Amino acid sequence: MFTHAHRNVAKGGLLTVLVALFAALAVLVSPLAHAAPVGDAKNPAITITSDEGDHTYGAYQIFKGNANGEQLASIEWGTGVDSALLRKELAEKFTEVTGDENAAQLAAKLSKLDAVKLSKIVAKHVKGSPVTFTKTGEKAPFTYTADTVEQGYYVIVDTNTKEASAVTSPILKVVGTVTVKSKSSVPTHDKQVKENSTGELGETADYTIGDDVPFVLHGTLPSNYAGFDSYKYGFRDTLSKAFNDPQNVKVYVDDKEITEGFTVSKAEKASDTEGHYVGGKTFSVEFEDLKKAAPKANKDSKIRVEYTAKLNSNAAIDDKGNGNKSQVYYQKSTAEGSGKETPGETPWDNTWVFTYTIENTKTDASTGDRLAGAEFKLYREVQNDQGKTVKEYAKLDKNNKVDSWVTDAKQVTAVKTVAGKTFKFQGLDAGTYYLEETKAPEGYVALQKPVNFTIEAKHEETKEGLGKLTSLTAKHGFKATQATIDGKATSRDLAAATVYQNITNTSTSDLPSTGGMGTVLFTAGGLAVMLLAGFGIVARNRKRAEA
Repeated sequence: MFTHAHRNVAKGGLLTVLVALFAALAVLVSPLAHAAPVGDAKNPAITITSDEGDHTYGAYQIFKGNANGEQLASIEWGTGVDSALLRKELAEKFTEVTGDENAAQLAAKLSKLDAVKLSKIVAKHVKGSPVTFTKTGEKAPFTYTADTVEQGYYVIVDTNTKEASAVTSPILKVVGTVTVKSKSSVPTHDKQVKENSTGELGETADYTIGDDVPFVLHGTLPSNYAGFDSYKYGFRDTLSKAFNDPQNVKVYVDDKEITEGFTVSKAEKASDTEGHYVGGKTFSVEFEDLKKAAPKANKDSKIRVEYTAKLNSNAAIDDKGNGNKSQVYYQKSTAEGSGKETPGETPWDNTWVFTYTIENTKTDASTGDRLAGAEFKLYREVQNDQGKTVKEYAKLDKNNKVDSWVTDAKQVTAVKTVAGKTFKFQGLDAGTYYLEETKAPEGYVALQKPVNFTIEAKHEETKEGLGKLTSLTAKHGFKATQATIDGKATSRDLAAATVYQNITNTSTSDLPSTGGMGTVLFTAGGLAVMLLAGFGIVARNRKRAEA
């Protein structure tokens, strides 16, 4: 609605009836005669300030007359309304109207009619070309101005629709320059992702490939929500190619789950032809009429959509993350027969999901040479449905990216080391993992216990709305004598979201063994002891014989 600039109107007379009827946004000025023009470029006739910058306002003259002090006398139909169609519909909708009234006669009855319903009917029957407005400003509050109009009463509509529609209570009296503020607002929107380690919602999170990532969409309603008879409202969501189709979609109004009155579309190929979302998919959650689906909703209500999407092997492993974006689209017009106009849209809001790589080097503990022939399995510890801690092993694809997690180690193919090369596990969440050596290189001793390491990361959304990995580290969970983070001549690679680890094996030639020098020494020492003992026994026996 528009606010009143003044409302100091004399009692009695036709002007009082009109003001009461329309809850008009009236400005009291000095009298003007014979429908004189009002305003100029320096002092516009009508100035509207608004927090919304996507309107195309137009003003249609509904009544015209001559200004006489504080009154508008000699009321006639204006040039911007189809009076016949207006009277016909008013007669259909209100028992107080017969449809045969002239402008003055109808005006005498209008104060008894519902002002909100009336204003929407009036907006449906405007005609001709409206007085146009010029917008200025790059950010809220925006200013819309109409330089010159004739004296009279005008309906202010948003013409950026398939049919002219009143966005706010639209009747405005103009007998002098008028400045009003639009009280209508637009919905707001925020998309968030849940961090699995803390359960907190935010703009960024990290997950392992194969995990179901929970997303939450938040939406609000406009301040003039009560002025709509029905209200079309929806969420449009786009996922990058790193995610599978959305699952487990749930909808809440004021924290109460609803199961009817909305539709969830099938995920289709995203329309983006460049940027992060090329190859992604889009789906929507739409209320054809939110007022019907949630009758108790009001301007302060909160709409929430929750869903999950699995992070797949297309996930980028880098410092930018994998994006998801969404927006709210909404009905702008309060006109009856709503939903026909081009919908309004909130700005897109993004979330970012990161995933990481641990790159390992298998080396000889003495020489540092890279070794072939070792086999490793990676696992993590999780709580099952019974609250028991169990091992989940990483099942990998051909590129050593995590495909899924299984509890049966026999289902997992161990990663084999190749001479001169590293081996990787790609697509890991921040958290603690165990690298289990199931087979040692030939001639080497296998690790007696798994290498335990923890990946730690920090990430954020930048002022530009982009994802950014700001820190990535790894450390061992115990004093590891056979593993070091960062290895030889390597470092963490933040851009590649990768940490490095060096794992050593001890050669069997470095240990005492049968036939080895150690055994020879022990054997020689043992024989010497036995010989000395023998000589001692012989000497004692001789002494006894001589005695």
